[in-house]
Amino acid sequence: MTTENTDGGRISRRVRIRYLVIGAALGAAWGVNGSLPAWEHAVRLGLLIVVVVPLFALGRRFWFARTGRTDTAASSAHLRGWLIAKLALVLAAFGAQVLLERWMAQPAAAEVVGLTLFASIAVAGPLVHEWLVAGWRRPERAPAHRSTL
Repeated sequence: MTTENTDGGRISRRVRIRYLVIGAALGAAWGVNGSLPAWEHAVRLGLLIVVVVPLFALGRRFWFARTGRTDTAASSAHLRGWLIAKLALVLAAFGAQVLLERWMAQPAAAEVVGLTLFASIAVAGPLVHEWLVAGWRRPERAPAHRSTL
């Protein structure tokens, strides 16, 4: 079973399960502390992402080096893409909670945002997995020539 979406557009079960777990963790981290202000949710979750994701990648590389196996996903994954995507979701969740708090109580808004965060990561994560793993690489372009007059 592959860890990447390389088999003709089909997304592997392992990738779907990973995003389901990541979505559940981030959604629960947002929704559990419903009595906290939205900015505090965003700061805590942002710090969690910035600290945990690189540590997980480092541990994964260490594990594969120790066992002597090769890990194509870890060697080709770009943490910058992962971090940007997750932090953009945290920023969107912060904005959504601030807007929802106008119409509902703060704990209810946090629960709705937590569930939405979970669903968006679990559903959209596997679909954009290839872009995240590739690091949004741009095709090489020839340098633009300056015209001198």
